[in-house]
Amino acid sequence: DVTTNGYGYNNPLGFNPYFERLLPSTQPGALISYLQYVQERVATLKPTFFTNWLGNNDVLSYATAGGADPSRTLTPVADFTTKYKQVLDVLTAGGAKGLVATIPNVTNVPLFTTVKASAIKVLIRSNPALPNAAAASFYIRTGTGAVREATDADYVLLTAQAVIGTGATQANPLPIGVGYSPALANPNELNSVIRAEATARGLALFDANTYFQGVASAGYTYNAVSNSASFITGNLFSLDGVHPTPRGYALVANEMIKAINAQYGSSIQQVNPTNYRGILLP
Repeated sequence: DVTTNGYGYNNPLGFNPYFERLLPSTQPGALISYLQYVQERVATLKPTFFTNWLGNNDVLSYATAGGADPSRTLTPVADFTTKYKQVLDVLTAGGAKGLVATIPNVTNVPLFTTVKASAIKVLIRSNPALPNAAAASFYIRTGTGAVREATDADYVLLTAQAVIGTGATQANPLPIGVGYSPALANPNELNSVIRAEATARGLALFDANTYFQGVASAGYTYNAVSNSASFITGNLFSLDGVHPTPRGYALVANEMIKAINAQYGSSIQQVNPTNYRGILLP
């Protein structure tokens, strides 16, 4: 929430208590909002260019909680629109140019795609120690509290590794928000807001959603080095399955540079992603 003072400093409880350290106020000891932080920095630095990539956690935290955690609701479009405009109003007030980016769909990151419900079923049904193994399955608890058999359309998160071996039976289902996300947040409506603001303000746009969809479906090759959205071996995503590796960020930076050059007629040189590491394998 860009307008809540101290948001992130255990506000609401359980959020990153160190976030406020990244947003130091010019007033010692004061807890400020992200919007106030931007206002202070713009007033002090008078920037001529900015990048703005807000909204990812509006979708991610909702999806990882399975849509069931009241503290991690999907941001209403009207609320997102108002606050997104407030941030851009501050950033562009002095005539600064900039780039904004859309929100990737969470179904394109390894946190959601690595563990397949169908693969878990195969393992269960191939276990001779289980009674009636051929017909066995595993169960999940939905956002309404109901328990049902998992389907191949369900997403099992990487975080399920801590509980997937505990049974996942009807009496002990995979808990919502730990290993299963029944209500994946679709970013399309929020992305429409971002695209509209980019057009209205003449800003460069990096369509991160489209880019990561392409990476997830076909990978990306640069200087004969293959990169993909595969967990660990794909080079692009770190071990949390969400955030890019240094190489992943280098590839994203190049896409942003392309968008900036196209919008403003500039000639910023791209970086060589192969100079940056992916996952360090033993």
